Amino acid sequence: MKLGFFPTIILLLLGGVFTTVGIVAGLVIELPILNGAKACEQWPQTQGEILDATSLESQGDDGTTYTAHVTYRCSLNGNEFESDRICLGGDYSTSNRSKMSEIISKYSVGQAVTVYYSPDVPSVAVLMMRLTIKNA
Repeated sequence: MKLGFFPTIILLLLGGVFTTVGIVAGLVIELPILNGAKACEQWPQTQGEILDATSLESQGDDGTTYTAHVTYRCSLNGNEFESDRICLGGDYSTSNRSKMSEIISKYSVGQAVTVYYSPDVPSVAVLMMRLTIKNA
């Protein structure tokens, strides 16, 4: 079936509109995230202590997933905080057991660690600014 000139133009225009909306939506959503990630590189740091470091295993349709679970505490201005954020962006999960072991092996119970925290909301803290893992 052959499309005429006008249906082709309409399809091209619709494609352009959807592409433009997608780009604008991506910028509106992603720019604040990127700015926040950049700002956290300037966060102050304090000493903390590892309370627990384990790998949680879950089964799904796609196979086994390993999630790092590291709990730590720190004191700021006389207030004690606990957190389980390793890095910004949520939990670190992978299907590669050796990569997960690499993360978990960095932390042992009672170990002193550097904790980076938000100066605006001190209860928001992370152990790493960037999650870096060697390729397996």
